[in-house]
Amino acid sequence: VQSSLRGPEAPARFEAVMTHLAGAVRDRALAGGPGAPAWADLWSRLNDWPDRAAGLNLDRGEVLASALNDLERTKARAC
Repeated sequence: VQSSLRGPEAPARFEAVMTHLAGAVRDRALAGGPGAPAWADLWSRLNDWPDRAAGLNLDRGEVLASALNDLERTKARAC
């Protein structure tokens, strides 16, 4: 996955992956239930990451790995 986030098409791929991930997390947050606040918090953070990654020139692969780790932590916390 990280190798696909390098090269001339990488910014568009990264944006697409992060948009998809944020959309799935948003759906979990809007579904309600006891874990909804944790999912909403993650959704808020995920929406900021593409702009922050670009603005700070962060490695997109590492940002995605961090997002997936955060997803796992939220999943454990919300259950």
